[in-house]
Amino acid sequence: MEPGNGRAIGRLALARALSVTGSNAAAIALSYEVYQQTDSPVWLSASLFFTLGVTGLLAPFAGVLVDRADRKRVLIASDAAGALCWLALAFVDQPVHLIGLGFLASVAELPFVPASGAAVPNLVEGEQALARANSRLAAANHVGHLLGPSLGGLLVTGSSAGTVFVLNALSFVVSAGLIAGVKGSFAAQRDATPVDAGGAEGFRQLVRNSIVLRIAVASTILYLAIDMTLVADVPLAERFGLGAFGYGLMDAFWGGGALLGALLASRIVTRAESLALVAGTAAVAVGFGLVSVAPWFVLVLAGTLLASTSDAIGDVAAQGIIQRHTPDAVRGRVLAAVSGAGLLANAVGFVFAGFAVRALGPRGIYGVAGAAALVAALVLGSVAARLAAPWAAPSRASRTARP
Repeated sequence: MEPGNGRAIGRLALARALSVTGSNAAAIALSYEVYQQTDSPVWLSASLFFTLGVTGLLAPFAGVLVDRADRKRVLIASDAAGALCWLALAFVDQPVHLIGLGFLASVAELPFVPASGAAVPNLVEGEQALARANSRLAAANHVGHLLGPSLGGLLVTGSSAGTVFVLNALSFVVSAGLIAGVKGSFAAQRDATPVDAGGAEGFRQLVRNSIVLRIAVASTILYLAIDMTLVADVPLAERFGLGAFGYGLMDAFWGGGALLGALLASRIVTRAESLALVAGTAAVAVGFGLVSVAPWFVLVLAGTLLASTSDAIGDVAAQGIIQRHTPDAVRGRVLAAVSGAGLLANAVGFVFAGFAVRALGPRGIYGVAGAAALVAALVLGSVAARLAAPWAAPSRASRTARP
């Protein structure tokens, strides 16, 4: 293995950027097409629920696949299945068929993130290389989230939703080709020791590992906090008299800040991982708090930028800690459990956020989100304290040992 194996990580990052960009563009096209066919916000809500929410229930099963099968093949198969689903979407127009195939596409994509996250510690060597790799993958992910919605809107306006679905399928094919060319080991050598292959093993590992459990709890709290602010953004922009333009600016500042944070994370995290984890989350609370009291819209944008940049830095730090404190044989299931909890928080958050915005107003929601982020920071403070203890540092052997 090359020190750092930068070419392998570069291929993974490019593959993720392509698939995330395409998926976000296609998600916009899917929502638009469902609404056009039904003229119903209920159908639109159902589309979001089945593509973004309920799939979290299946995340543990994706984790099992990641740990029990060849991770490189899992990544390629995930891309191939996603390509087939999105291609099929180009040939249907009934809402039920659109939502059903969208659900299947979301399920097909589930193994990609835990598989790539579980593979990274085996593709690189050294603490700095791990932080750089996680930073590059996070940046690629945020590029996709930043470019995808805009491209989706432009392509739907200029052509059709079917065109977006076909182009997304093509992005998955290219992603699979990039991964096929990655050189290196995607998993530690596995012996014949029996391991529980159930999806619940990821949650059992969380319960046993207080460090990873607390990160998962804090991450879920942040998911809920951010979901609430997403629903509050449009009414908040309206309060300042800026409407869709202001909403677009907030979205752009969030996406740009997340990309900036991911790029900065490689330098910050390698120097002070625990500090980056706690301070990043605390800064999210400060950013949301600033938005909640901002008398001018420019301060709303400043708070949004601070929150998204800090959140991305904390994400990279959290990813590295989880990777190094989780045995390779169950790493996929643990990452799937953490992401699954977040996806379920998405579903819960979107169900109640609308009522909360109506009751508290957009500023009140940002205040609540800031308080929630502060609670998450306090939880992560206990993680930093445990990591500072000499017995908390994982030995190199423990990173690849079976549980």
